[in-house]
Amino acid sequence: MRGLLNFARLACWFVLRQWRLKPWRTLAVVLGVSLGASVFLSVRLAVNASVESFRLGMDAFTGNAALTVASPGSRLDERLAGLLLRHPGVANASPVISAYATGPDGVPVRFIGIDPILDRPVRAFSLAGQEGPQPAWMDLPAVPGAVLVGKPLADRLGVSAGKAFTLRRGPSESRFTVLGVLDPGGLAGVDAGNVVLADISTAQEFLGLMGRVDRIDLIPAPGADLEDIARSLPAGVRLGPPGESRDSGLAMIEAYQRNLTVLSFVSLFVGMFLVYSLVSLDAASRRKELAVLRCLGAGPGSVCGLFLLQGGLFGALGFAAGLPLAAGLTGRMLAGVNATVNNLFVRVAVDRAALDGFEIGACLALTVAVSLLASLGPSIRAMRVSPREAQSVHVLERAQSERGGTAWSVWGLVLALSAWPLSSLPGRPGFAWPGYLAIFLLFTGLALLSPAALRATIALAAPLARACGVPAGLAMAQAGRGGNRAAVSVGALATAMALFLALSTMIHSFRASFVLWLDQTVTGDLFVRPAMAELNDFRAPLPSGLVPWLEARGDVDALPYLRRYLSIGGVACQFEAADMAGLLTHSTFSVLESLPEAGEMLVQGRGVAVAEAFANQSGLHAGDRFRAQVGHAEIDVPVAAVVRSYRTRGGEIYFDLEAYYDLGGEGEPGGARVYFKDRSGDLSGRTQALRAEILSGPFGDGLDCVPGSLLHATVTRIFDETFAITGVLLVIALGVAALGVSVTLTVRVLERSRQLSTLLAVGASRGQITAMVLWEAVFLGLAGEIVGVLGGAALSAILIFAINKQSFGWTFLYLPDWRALALSLPLILAAVLAAGPPACRAALSRPPALTLRER
Repeated sequence: MRGLLNFARLACWFVLRQWRLKPWRTLAVVLGVSLGASVFLSVRLAVNASVESFRLGMDAFTGNAALTVASPGSRLDERLAGLLLRHPGVANASPVISAYATGPDGVPVRFIGIDPILDRPVRAFSLAGQEGPQPAWMDLPAVPGAVLVGKPLADRLGVSAGKAFTLRRGPSESRFTVLGVLDPGGLAGVDAGNVVLADISTAQEFLGLMGRVDRIDLIPAPGADLEDIARSLPAGVRLGPPGESRDSGLAMIEAYQRNLTVLSFVSLFVGMFLVYSLVSLDAASRRKELAVLRCLGAGPGSVCGLFLLQGGLFGALGFAAGLPLAAGLTGRMLAGVNATVNNLFVRVAVDRAALDGFEIGACLALTVAVSLLASLGPSIRAMRVSPREAQSVHVLERAQSERGGTAWSVWGLVLALSAWPLSSLPGRPGFAWPGYLAIFLLFTGLALLSPAALRATIALAAPLARACGVPAGLAMAQAGRGGNRAAVSVGALATAMALFLALSTMIHSFRASFVLWLDQTVTGDLFVRPAMAELNDFRAPLPSGLVPWLEARGDVDALPYLRRYLSIGGVACQFEAADMAGLLTHSTFSVLESLPEAGEMLVQGRGVAVAEAFANQSGLHAGDRFRAQVGHAEIDVPVAAVVRSYRTRGGEIYFDLEAYYDLGGEGEPGGARVYFKDRSGDLSGRTQALRAEILSGPFGDGLDCVPGSLLHATVTRIFDETFAITGVLLVIALGVAALGVSVTLTVRVLERSRQLSTLLAVGASRGQITAMVLWEAVFLGLAGEIVGVLGGAALSAILIFAINKQSFGWTFLYLPDWRALALSLPLILAAVLAAGPPACRAALSRPPALTLRER
């Protein structure tokens, strides 16, 4: 105990005294660490909130059901529930129907229909403001138009028990009476309380689906024979787990979560270089104090512990300083993450991120661990310095430079080159661990290559430096003797630069490929579909006479399509049955692999075209058999082609609509693409005129008619908004890296204050000293940019061809973002140069004579 107290006293003197004497250095490092920690924590909290919202909503909707009876891509006859209830292996069977309607405020509302009696063992809910037995829910089937509403929805609409409101579904509008307000929890957790609960007959009447239900949730009897239950089901109906859609949705969100977490960790990783720089400075500049401590009996372990403690305190203080910033960032991150998840994957409803004690503790531990890791190298070097060697600054600096030689560069090259073959290894679908490990090896390799890169940069720039005068020549000599701190600063800048260029290239390539896919495949002058078709999975049909009415005009081709969302072999996908002959006439698939007669097979319904995302996740290739049950249609045909596609919620499968109906498929088309036969003249004006005619005609009520140009612009805007968070993270990472170079440059200038004072004393001007420091900054910046550009090219290839493929199933064309490169190189170099004059002012603020006398 006494030893710990003595160490604590020594630490207070050794660490805190130095921080008090050099507050600006300390604040710079704490700021850099706090930026990285706040970004990492805010991203984790925001994504976790979306994941938890989706999980809770799906769990509340699933309830206690152990099994679900459903018809993939179709609805069930509700009479099947009665048959199941009579089966000896079924303890309870509860039919459910659900769809989105438009609330009086124009916001989509989840409308759920259940049988109040059959559903009680499956799903729990309670009414706000009532205690004990709650018989009011039994009035749902007795009172016409009676509903229960979630408390968030009731608060937003300003309704309570006994009040009425209207909901709109397609062309129809209905008025409902609020029977009660649901307490949070149970079914009220669906869509974060943006829910209306009604008796199933009320829901069927409102939705226009009399006698039909989405699924039947089962609670089997003890010891039930599940295979016997499955055999009792009609053709096209299957028994499965209740959380299949939940699991597929979570898989997509969690893949996005992992990628965003890795990206946000880079800001924390770059901040590690700041800790390394300042701890290295203390280990080098306080050698006389270390010598005194060693002479007074302090052992190597105590010296190492002091520097490790300093690094750990940097991490803890940085995390504490970053908490207020994380609180402010979380709201913005949540809005971006929520919009991305809604647009790309599944619908979530969350407006705030709760403080998660586990995440806060984990982030604190990670920040401290990273800081300890950053201070480990300087701590070990300080521990190994003998009292005699610690008296000479020049000996240690030279030794550091010599030890950072060829061996580390060779290891860095080996690690960097091994990143690509490692990233190509197969990973678990949705979890690209080989790619993540390859990124770590690449960044480690870049850091180890930084000393060699700095020496190479100086060698290449030597002729220019000599031609630019004495300050440039002196700067070249000083940069070459910079030791590990200069190399680590180069590594920090190279890491941030590589990440910036890699993600810029990935986004640029993705956007160009995405726009090309839109122009080639998502074609149509006008897209016609029921209102909220996307939210309702395109299950609502078009008016039966709309397509014949459009064809009768004679100037347009109307291609109807039917879309169903399925899970095939655990892989989420979209099945789209369309007029393949017309679609291939007006659209072009970007084919990645195909059979020789793929086009003819698709037109004749003898094959399917599958999206690259589905092919990669399911393992199907051209020529393999595709088997799926879509409603009553059993499809068993070869894969004619694998095509590039960027639809979300799983890749799509294209099949001919007529062939689908020939196989027994049911359901009316849920949308239509409309093309003008005459492509000349004012196509936009004619599209708007046709849209107005449809909306004002007998079929227009309850339809969405979106011009193709507007759809493309909207989808592209959503794409750009999706990567807005990535841009924020990139800017912060670059800012932390630039701060790291600034700290290193300031440290190096302060270390050489005696040398600089000597130059002033023998006649050098302050302008020449500043020029020398600026040239040194140029060498550091150029070395970081060279390594960063090479690393960015390698990292972008890993992101495009490995991580995206394993996480989401798609790849895209590789197109370097030359504009981002041209803009970033001078801007980063300018940011590094901006640190030169302040560093000189700090070092030369005292008279040279006083500095020389004190040293």
